[in-house]
Amino acid sequence: MADVVLRNIVARYEQFLAVDDVSLTIGSGEFVTLLGPSGCGKSTTLRIIAGLMKPTSGSVLFAGRDVTAANAADRNIGMVFQSLALFPHMTVAENVAFGLKMRGAGAAAIEKRVKRMLEMVRLDQLSDRYPSQMSGGQQQRVALARAIAVEPSILILDEPFGALDRKLREAMQVELHQLTREMKITALFVTHDQEEALMLSDSIAVMNKGRIEQYGTPQEIYAAPSTRFVADFMGMTNFLQGRVTGRNGDGLDISIGETTVTMPTLASVSSGAEVTFAVRPEKVMLAAAEAPAAIEGTIRQVTYHGDASRVVLSLKNGDTIVALETNDRRMGDRSVGSKVWAHWAPEDVKVFAQ
Repeated sequence: MADVVLRNIVARYEQFLAVDDVSLTIGSGEFVTLLGPSGCGKSTTLRIIAGLMKPTSGSVLFAGRDVTAANAADRNIGMVFQSLALFPHMTVAENVAFGLKMRGAGAAAIEKRVKRMLEMVRLDQLSDRYPSQMSGGQQQRVALARAIAVEPSILILDEPFGALDRKLREAMQVELHQLTREMKITALFVTHDQEEALMLSDSIAVMNKGRIEQYGTPQEIYAAPSTRFVADFMGMTNFLQGRVTGRNGDGLDISIGETTVTMPTLASVSSGAEVTFAVRPEKVMLAAAEAPAAIEGTIRQVTYHGDASRVVLSLKNGDTIVALETNDRRMGDRSVGSKVWAHWAPEDVKVFAQ
């Protein structure tokens, strides 16, 4: 396995700038996810790393070797795609052996390697089956075993679980996480699914309009988004406008209509500045009676989600707040039209200067 380095990658499709000066380092044995909405540049970046297209400018290095001009076949890449691309006329064992045969491995070495790979993905009892005789999850395991059988420099996975149902997708995520850590595989994963990225990754690069907006651990991306885009994409659906009225110890006093709340300090924000602050729905607490630094709202909608309920509030200034309450801890009336007060801990808020 090898480290992968991107240096100032730019990619254009005629006049469209698909990747805009992207630099990224994937350490040896690290699992990195490119995360973002459709059209953000993540798939183009993946294709450049895989050697399926050349960048307009910039360079790609594997273990310190410049491979920018190298073809995909010369990069020792293992790839798993949503479409799988298994050979229907080959058995499971033959599919896994295909890459090894193309590299000229001997029959005994191929047999040993295929057996080990199928044991790792728990398909050793199904080696003589054809893809059409297997479930979607089993086919995914075959594709994964085939990709890692050749001991690639980097394993590339392009939304491989997108076609699976939720239960099977979650099971495959657990298996992939365990397998890549056991084998110390250097892996690049591409997805638009936030939960999938948080669960699988050592590091996440959130992309937007061809650039990396933030790169960090799952914990950093989720709990400390550096831009409003990252906050929004990672689920901070409550964005409210306020004005800084002064400092309060280590925090800022921010007025929201008639209510003043305390938020974390931004060094660059002065008194009187307009700010946007964000708080996750699960961090919003609802009270039946007025409390200090709480915002009054009227319940507009309540939807049941099994262990939790999603409560939408209308505020006096016309804004809305969404709260996600666990149903076993709910207190007070949550019927549509009733009044409640929303509040949260200052440390659960992220403030963005306008």
